[in-house]
Amino acid sequence: DFRSSLATLLRSLDQVDATHFAEDFAVVREVMRQHNPEMIVLDESYLGSRLEAMIDGIKTEEFPGFIVVISDDQDSAGIGQTDAYLLMGIRSERLAEEIQKLLGSREAQAMRTHQDTGSMSLN
Repeated sequence: DFRSSLATLLRSLDQVDATHFAEDFAVVREVMRQHNPEMIVLDESYLGSRLEAMIDGIKTEEFPGFIVVISDDQDSAGIGQTDAYLLMGIRSERLAEEIQKLLGSREAQAMRTHQDTGSMSLN
């Protein structure tokens, strides 16, 4: 299934330490609090009409990381509220590249913060 394949792909990336599945926002909130992820990837085909509510909930929690939606429709509701969207059917190599770019930009930002302030916090 798509979610299992996505998790396998994400775990193959050096920047990804763990993946977690969440069926609803209560689980997402718990994962956010316990693991402080840098990125949340939402599958629109799985969430369907719950996508916007999920994004709103994540933003309400003041999530500092990236929100990425994988969708089969670039005009999907809620996508404008996210950091990136990737179209369903994207080749796995391209998906990995795009996620690495996002995570790499966070690492570069953290390194600049370290250089500017003498301290660093990688979330």
